[in-house]
This record gives sequence, structure tokens and C-alpha cells, in this order.
Amino acid sequence: MTAPPRPDETAVRRSDVARLRGKGRTPGQIARELGVHRSTVYRDIEALDRDARRVPDQQEATPAETPATPVAPGTETPSPRPETPAPATLVLAADPELLADLADLTRTGMPTGLAIRNAVRLMAGAYRDAWAAGIYPPTARPIIAAVSIQRPPTPRPRPE
Repeated sequence: MTAPPRPDETAVRRSDVARLRGKGRTPGQIARELGVHRSTVYRDIEALDRDARRVPDQQEATPAETPATPVAPGTETPSPRPETPAPATLVLAADPELLADLADLTRTGMPTGLAIRNAVRLMAGAYRDAWAAGIYPPTARPIIAAVSIQRPPTPRPRPE
């Protein structure tokens, strides 16, 4: 008996299924490409469809709907950044593109929640920097045209 896949392995596989399905592949082709049984692909497709149906279309909250001092999840303490909403739960439609992006971010073993937090933190930081530098007014959505990637450090030879 084989051990069941870890939740992050299932999420990565489902994102691959969604990506390949979006490219028009059949469940049999997807199963062969991913090295899984066709019934696994069918279960993944059912789960993806179920998740897509479960998420209602929601409009973005307007500033008037955002509490002035939100409470941090699981506490009675106001958020350290009162201007930032602190919802207890965030719901996103798991479309194939989002799932493929998450699969890329989690390929290194990073948990999905941490990958999402890091991506949001990176974008929010770029927006804050653009607003603070006066490049964009605080109500405008900055256009991020480039990302700087730091090279890993190269080991230095030890002196003898």
C-alpha cells in the first residue's frame, strides 16, 4: 500500500492538471504526461471544477466596507496596520493560470501559504515604494515593469 500524497503534492499535481487541461489535453494524455492513473486525473478535474463552482463572484470591497481598525485573525488585537484589512479568510478562484503560478512558486518546497504571502508582500512593497517615491499617486496602481533577481553568493576560496 502506498502512502497518500502530501497536500502540497496534490496541489502541485492539480495545478499541472489544470494547466494541461487548459492546453486542451485529454485526461488520458494528462495521466501519461504526469505519470499518474487516469482516475487520479478525473478526481483532480472534479476537485478543480468543484472548487471553481464553490467560489462565488465577489466584487472588490470599497474603502467604505473596510473596517477602520481590523482585528487580526484569531485575536482581539487590532491589526498593526489599521489601514490594511485583516480578513480571517481569503478566498480566490483557483483558475488554471493561478494554479500554474503557484506550482512554480512551490516547486522549491515552499508551502503554498508562504508562497502566496511572499508574492503579495513583494507586490505590495513595490507599490509602496512607487507611492513613497512619488512616481504614482497613492490611489493609482503602479505598473511593475521589471524585477531584480539577486544572484546566489559564490563561495570564496579559503586562504591556506
